[in-house]
Amino acid sequence: MKSKLTAASQGAGMGVLGGLIFFLSEYLLTQIHAEISSRTYAFFLALYVVGGGVGGAVFAPLVTSFWNERRLSALKERAANLLPGLFVFAALFLYGFYYINEKLTPAVGVFAPLSLVANLIYVGFCFLAFRMLLGSAGAAGSGLRLFVTLAAVPLAGVVALNFRLFLWHAPRTFTGEVFLGVFVLGGVALAGAALGRFFSKSRLGYLLSPVVAGLLVLGVAFSGGPATTSYARHYAVPLKPQTLEKAPNIIWIVLDTARRDQLSIYNDTEELTPNLDALARDAVVFNRAISSAPWTIPSHASMFTGMFPSKHAAHRGVPGGMFTNPLSKENLTIAEILAERGYDTACIAANVAGLSRNFGFAQGFRYYFDGRPVVYSLFWGKLLGEMPERFRSKVLKENEICLSSEINGIVFDWLQRREAERPFFLFINYMEPHDGIEHVPEPYDSMFGFSWEEHDRVFEGFDQGKVVRFEQEVTPEQFDMFRRMVARRVYFMDHQIGRLFERLKTEGLYDDAFIIVTSDHGELNGEHNSFGHNTDLYNEVIWVPLIVKYPGNSKTGFSDRTVQNVDIMPELLHHLGIEIPEGVQGQPFDQITHEIIAELFEQKKAQALLYPERYYRDLRAIYATVNGDSLKYIWASNGVLELYDMSSDPREQHNLAEARPEVIEILDRRLDAWLKSFTPVRSTNGKMKYTKEVQDRLRSLGYIK
Repeated sequence: MKSKLTAASQGAGMGVLGGLIFFLSEYLLTQIHAEISSRTYAFFLALYVVGGGVGGAVFAPLVTSFWNERRLSALKERAANLLPGLFVFAALFLYGFYYINEKLTPAVGVFAPLSLVANLIYVGFCFLAFRMLLGSAGAAGSGLRLFVTLAAVPLAGVVALNFRLFLWHAPRTFTGEVFLGVFVLGGVALAGAALGRFFSKSRLGYLLSPVVAGLLVLGVAFSGGPATTSYARHYAVPLKPQTLEKAPNIIWIVLDTARRDQLSIYNDTEELTPNLDALARDAVVFNRAISSAPWTIPSHASMFTGMFPSKHAAHRGVPGGMFTNPLSKENLTIAEILAERGYDTACIAANVAGLSRNFGFAQGFRYYFDGRPVVYSLFWGKLLGEMPERFRSKVLKENEICLSSEINGIVFDWLQRREAERPFFLFINYMEPHDGIEHVPEPYDSMFGFSWEEHDRVFEGFDQGKVVRFEQEVTPEQFDMFRRMVARRVYFMDHQIGRLFERLKTEGLYDDAFIIVTSDHGELNGEHNSFGHNTDLYNEVIWVPLIVKYPGNSKTGFSDRTVQNVDIMPELLHHLGIEIPEGVQGQPFDQITHEIIAELFEQKKAQALLYPERYYRDLRAIYATVNGDSLKYIWASNGVLELYDMSSDPREQHNLAEARPEVIEILDRRLDAWLKSFTPVRSTNGKMKYTKEVQDRLRSLGYIK
């Protein structure tokens, strides 16, 4: 009995030590560029320490008892053979199999040839390690020494895998990454097996094993050059010779879901964005910038191609339940055009759903990041994903989307590693205005008098469904709470944008750069008895901020010219002296003659799925001057037409459709003529791989239920 208690106490001590090592490996990694709540750290520290201690206390006596039981002496050799296999397969095979299939080949499928070959190679490595351990276990000495020696092997493997998951050195090709990952994991297994075999012959082996295991971890983690995160991809886009004599660097920033009135330059009531205000003093600020679509995918596709949704065709869910068509390879993007002229191109996006590379947005980019927060690259990220959403959000205060501080870490890393002599096109997507980011670090989280306790009080008894069905109204206090909830996140984002601008200035990249700041769309917080953004075409959703800083600050001031996000691409090309490709519908800002159009195609996801009687329809809005009146007409496929006077009613409160049928007729003809003026792009992408990962990303942002 005494020996069992001794073994239990020693095992508990080793378990606690293992838990601490495991926790510290993840803690140190997250200090690189992460915003993780102290509650998350405390929770996982307790989980690892308690779990390790209990596991060690339970398992160590079983090992020693099984090893020393005389009546089982005949099974001694078999037991020695069994224990190494248990550790290797639990710590390396299972976790490695998860890594290969969930990280390296998530969009390929377990039974695809590439994935099958990768798994076969990995299984072979694990069996080879197993055979090596068979010969070492018998010489390990006492049962506890055997337990400690073998425990060092999987602990080293798991910690090394954490480093590899987080600090992934992305090769130039996807296939290369898969096989490099497989051989790294296999190498850990082999090295761990050799470690156990060598040190099992020494009396000090059980003390030296963890030390050498730590050296193994460092070797695996930091081999191979500069590090980046596991979600990033380098694509085989060749670096072409530079063909432009004067090629300014281009930084294009999208504040995902930012309403126009969330920037101080459009809102005189309070200071929300001091760093963007400073940029505005060096730039042109457009008062009337209209998005071509009210949600992420079609709007970004329009920005990248200079085409309206009806033409680029990345806008509508496809038969069979797909969320939407991806951007077809037949479309020519701004990144492809600039890469062809010698630009280094990078996209670093916080929107893990809308800008997932699965939707075709990586075209022309040599570097593409569309990952979740760094915490999800670690082992505890897998545990986080299995926890209830409310516990993860309210208790641990973790977001499923990268904060702008985390995005900046990746941006700064890319700026440091890029080819300094080459001009670059850097596209950045920040997400703080969008739902899905609930918590930002203090002091920002409680700014503007916001607290979750007050939020819950204000919205007690609130029923969004009743508002959408016009059975309940949003109160002024609730509107104010919506504003404050987002304002604190926007203020935090603006601070991080200020850090980016400061970095550009420090490196001498600011003054001569082309810097564009805009939003893909806005958001409804109960206005027009509606919520979200992929539901309507009201001004709150499609009237977006737009700030353009020209190289050398050559143009400044406010402009009342009406422009659209389809015009940004041709404006850039025009300024660079690059011919605008045939088929681009946007035009340089001072040459705009096209119709001002916004489109929303029938959605059967998210809000529309909850309220089909209201949202199952196509919409098309046109801004036009008719008989001297500045009007906005919203055509709807269900016959619910709307007409508003933009001069006297910019908030769209008084529908004039019934009172002015002659105007409706004129604008219907203009819309019809516009639709007949072009041929939509036909996709040759083939069937999109609508994986569980893609669905989870869309669900995390509320696009699907």
